[in-house]
Amino acid sequence: MLYPLEEMDLCLIDGDVEIAEGVKAVLLPGHTKGLQGVAVETKKYLIAGDHFYTYFNFFPPKHPIQLTDAAGNLVEIPASSVPFLPPGLHVDLTEWYESCFKALSYAKRQNILPGHDPSLEWRAFSVILIFNL
Repeated sequence: MLYPLEEMDLCLIDGDVEIAEGVKAVLLPGHTKGLQGVAVETKKYLIAGDHFYTYFNFFPPKHPIQLTDAAGNLVEIPASSVPFLPPGLHVDLTEWYESCFKALSYAKRQNILPGHDPSLEWRAFSVILIFNL
C-alpha cells in the first residue's frame, strides 16, 4: 500500500546530518538537487547511490577499454585524463564535481559504493546498524 508523504513517519533533513552514531546522511547534489549518500563509519564506506552510477565514474580508465553490454554489443570507453567521469544524467555539472570531492572527504575511492555497478550485484557487506529511537 502506498501512502502520501504526509501520512508517513518521516523526518526531513537539510544538508549533512548524523542520523545515528557512525551513520551520516550526506548531501551530494549534481545528479539531482537533493541526492543524498550515506556515510557509514565502520570502515569509512560511502554508499553514493546515483551520484556515482559505476566505478568508471570515479576510476576513469587511463587507457581505452572495450566492454560488452547486457545486449551483447561491444562498447569502447575512451581513456580519460579527468579525475571523475560524470554520468549521462545530471542537473548541475559544477555541483556534481564538487560533490565528488566531498564524497572523497568521507571515504577513500575504494570504499565508495556506486549505485548501479554490476560488480556489486549479490555482494554482501558486513555492516550492522543499531538505531536508538
